[in-house]
Amino acid sequence: MLLTSRSILYPEAQLGLEHEFLAEMRERLVKTFLDMLILLRLRKHPMSGDDVINSTAYRFSFTIDPGMIYSTLHHLEKKGFIKSSETPKGQVYHLTADGRDRINIFLESKAKILGLVLDLFIGQ
Repeated sequence: MLLTSRSILYPEAQLGLEHEFLAEMRERLVKTFLDMLILLRLRKHPMSGDDVINSTAYRFSFTIDPGMIYSTLHHLEKKGFIKSSETPKGQVYHLTADGRDRINIFLESKAKILGLVLDLFIGQ
């Protein structure tokens, strides 16, 4: 933590900056891993695009641009990880077998992924 005359006199200002920075980093990470987060959500049950938007907003305490959600859903469907079907509620997305395989690889690789992220910052 960088100590400045302002942070020494007003430590709450430094805490506010740190909180703001961490919130920004959290948002960046969620957006970076949005495809995997969606697949993990769909593992539990099929969801509409609005369900995905609402569940991510609830889980992470900020709203991701709906265009980004729908773009990611389209990308996942194009890759064969999810499939959509029309229902009275609208389009609902289901996980495919390839999507389940993708999640399993992701979950089995968590430690390696964390190592890659740590290496980004510690390896400097």
